[in-house]
Amino acid sequence: MYNKSFEPKYPQIDLNKCTFCKLCEMVCPYWAITVDKENKQVIVDESKCFGCSLCQSRCPVKAISGVI
Repeated sequence: MYNKSFEPKYPQIDLNKCTFCKLCEMVCPYWAITVDKENKQVIVDESKCFGCSLCQSRCPVKAISGVI
């Protein structure tokens, strides 16, 4: 039987809260996050993300959820 609790959880970015400071991009040990400040986009590459939640724990405005 398949257990969904073991599915990886990826960061969800609230673009209304995000200040595009790029801290999440800098702390990600897997280079899974790209912040495009000019176009106000944050891209999470799910093929690189391991769901470690480092980005979520370091976001100064709590714009990242869904990992923990």
